[in-house]
Amino acid sequence: MVQAKVYWVTPDGIEHADEVRAAVLRQAGHDVRCVAPGLQSQYPDAVFVIRADLLIEPAAVKLALPAGGLPVVLIISDAAAVEDYFALLDQRPEADSLHDVLRAADVEEFLAWRVWRLTELHRHRRAQLSRVNHDSLTGLLRRSTWQERAEKLVKTCVGSTTTVGLLYLDLDHFKAINDRYGHAIGDEILLFVADCLRDWFAPDDLIARLGGDEFVVMLRRDDELAVANDARRFVAHFCTIRYPISPGAGEGGERARARNRGYWRGTQAGGAAQRAPLSVSGGLTFVRGQLALDELVEAADLALYRAKSEGRGRLIVVDELAEVLASEGKDLRVDHFENVTRVVTERVTSLITLMGRRLMNEATRDAYRDALTGLHNRRYLDEHVERELEAAQRNHRALSLVFLDLDHFHDINMTYGWPTGDSVLRAFAGVLERSVRMIDWSARYGGEEFCLVLPDTLLAEAVEVAERIREHTEALTIVSSDGRPVKVTTSIGVVQRGAEMRAVELFDRVGELALAAKQRGRNCVVSPLNLALAG
Repeated sequence: MVQAKVYWVTPDGIEHADEVRAAVLRQAGHDVRCVAPGLQSQYPDAVFVIRADLLIEPAAVKLALPAGGLPVVLIISDAAAVEDYFALLDQRPEADSLHDVLRAADVEEFLAWRVWRLTELHRHRRAQLSRVNHDSLTGLLRRSTWQERAEKLVKTCVGSTTTVGLLYLDLDHFKAINDRYGHAIGDEILLFVADCLRDWFAPDDLIARLGGDEFVVMLRRDDELAVANDARRFVAHFCTIRYPISPGAGEGGERARARNRGYWRGTQAGGAAQRAPLSVSGGLTFVRGQLALDELVEAADLALYRAKSEGRGRLIVVDELAEVLASEGKDLRVDHFENVTRVVTERVTSLITLMGRRLMNEATRDAYRDALTGLHNRRYLDEHVERELEAAQRNHRALSLVFLDLDHFHDINMTYGWPTGDSVLRAFAGVLERSVRMIDWSARYGGEEFCLVLPDTLLAEAVEVAERIREHTEALTIVSSDGRPVKVTTSIGVVQRGAEMRAVELFDRVGELALAAKQRGRNCVVSPLNLALAG
């Protein structure tokens, strides 16, 4: 059974030594504390067991009922009064509160189970309510829940000596962050913003995620200056953050939140090489007079767009904006229209630029990529091998070239069909990619012929690489489309650059060696080293 925090309520707060004992709950593993009527629980999952059989007057029973809709079990002595007690419980202000009534004679048999059942139901309801009221990603209040509570707060401000401010925040360049680092990192940063807000503002401030990258805070302070200073310091501090990209992308829970608090407070540096500079723009207004909540949000939004228009990463207070516009002879609405137009134009321009860059990158990638194998194509090979040769000559570094020709590939196509031939080419390309270093690169020369370029590699080392590729190719397990096994081997030539000034001369030499490998019976590696030995 799930343990519960149980308040055992008696008229004097003393556990009476009669036949109705709290020990039955302790034996079931519950944490029981004996209290007098009127005590309120600090635990959200507590259950109140009230000795109504000792609290003779209904008023005394009513005083013992807890606030907040916590579960209640009434222990009664007279079964005939069950309906009266249920009617009393039904009058509780929380319409969805859980309660039960139990005769004193049945405590030993049923009380522990009733307490467990109410605890489980109450926890389940609280979890459901949390999902309804809180944003699933950040854990902050949802827009609808925040509006409901904010409207109540606005009404309570009338005649109050304290000041309430409405702070509207928007994360700057968030779309660019999503586009550059991916949505998993974007979600992680949204969670980071939420954790920063929770850490900075007071526990009773109303913090919500309105949607996307927009957040809102209703904060109560002694005066307007305190509200504005608190909001300004938050924006200023947040704009100093350079968020570490990765470790723990997509990580959630308390571990991620502890890490976020470390970044926010400057106690955790983060080991990532990449860091995303973050900033936030904000608009602030104050609750005054008879302004409704939607009017306050609209005013804060005007100031927010002004902050975006002025360069982002700043807070604009509505009162200060009104003074500036008055001195300039401008209307607040006209200024807002200009700011919105400027921000939207900037976003559209940025989007078009980003899309254009993506299309160009995709076009360039496709122009240099072999569609079947995913390796570089002949165009890439011809352009880049010249650069590799020039760089090797200029820096007096080694450069080796490996030429690979699949054996009997025409027969494979004729015997097993072209789809199987395509499978062979893709599998061989995978062998090449898995057999080389990061600085090496491979390309499909044409048909069943491939090239491997090895910068800073001497001939003997290149021969070892080639021999490893030959062995892995021979070990390939390929099945034709009709289920027959297909044997694959390759003939390989290897050279190291010499006095060649052009790549074509290097290709001529390595091509002759690959042809020599064919003439030696195929499935072998030929280089100037073993060619000299054979001579």
